[in-house]
Amino acid sequence: FYTGLIAAPVPVVGVETTNADESAVASFQRNGISSVDDVDQQIGRFALTLLLDGAKAGHYGVKASARDGVLPPLETAARG
Repeated sequence: FYTGLIAAPVPVVGVETTNADESAVASFQRNGISSVDDVDQQIGRFALTLLLDGAKAGHYGVKASARDGVLPPLETAARG
């Protein structure tokens, strides 16, 4: 199932809420899919937006599985 998603020419992100009964993040990680584990919170929705816009792939959120932090790195445009 995940193979087809990973091959897509668009960002793929697995999400879950902070109070998910069973976490799917480990499955996302095993299959090379970025994840957001707090999509029910504003900061999680912002992380999802950044990932869908091409931010650095990784595992973001507030749980122990969020090994890349709360948000992807923010990049700024050059001035001038």
